[in-house]
Amino acid sequence: MCPEEKRENTAEEVGQSNAAKRLQALGKMDESDDTSDVQPEKGSRLSNFWYHHKWKVIIITAFAFIFVSLGTQFVGKSNPDIKILYAGPLYFTPNQSSAVSACMYDLMEDSNGDGEKKIAVNDLVYMTAQQMLDAEEAALAREEEFAVNRQSNAQTAEQFTYEIMAGDSLICFLAPDQYESVAAVEAFVPLEEIFGYIPEGAVDGCGLRLCETKFYKYYTAVQIFGEDTVIALKKLTTINKMKGEEMELYHARHMDLFRKIGAFAYPEGYVPPEETASPAE
Repeated sequence: MCPEEKRENTAEEVGQSNAAKRLQALGKMDESDDTSDVQPEKGSRLSNFWYHHKWKVIIITAFAFIFVSLGTQFVGKSNPDIKILYAGPLYFTPNQSSAVSACMYDLMEDSNGDGEKKIAVNDLVYMTAQQMLDAEEAALAREEEFAVNRQSNAQTAEQFTYEIMAGDSLICFLAPDQYESVAAVEAFVPLEEIFGYIPEGAVDGCGLRLCETKFYKYYTAVQIFGEDTVIALKKLTTINKMKGEEMELYHARHMDLFRKIGAFAYPEGYVPPEETASPAE
């Protein structure tokens, strides 16, 4: 990659991947549909329509997403009891995701009465601008080529923003950059509200470092997540609350599972490997 291309890509990445700015913009759009006093150049009707009506299109799309989600979440007995969101640069196989879900079954209830405990894992794999730069530098250090589909990456970043705004995947497993972008707009439930105290391993008032929980140390299947992964519980947004009382109950059972993950204790008689290791002479 030549220096000119690299500088261009870096600027593009910053514009495409900053989810926090998108969330803040979407939360402050109640006074005007226009985002700038600068008029676009004359062009196609589609360009002019998008300039004058883009926020309306975004809002309508968001509401359409909500109602489709509502219809699939609460109709029928095949719905999952719990929905988990992963966002970050790591890829997981379906078998790995299933193994992570299985680790949580003993901590949860069959809430929809279908006789099965079910967890859906929504994994959104993408990189922020900084994560791309770090990955590129690491690849160069290994003398390997770095490649990423930037269009797909940007689309997934947008999907992550909408999931935080209106989605029903409430327990979040996030890479640090993705966590910070959401924490910046106060979209997570405070740990004090969940536990009644700030537990060990807290990175701030809302997130827990997964690797410092006994849940992570006990279940090897969960260790597919990076040691810097942060877990947090998403607040119900105004859009979520439009689904009614059922959504409040749905959120409550996610909070209960999150609390059990954070306060997980080893089974009686279990001795962690680090405690059985021989001391260095």
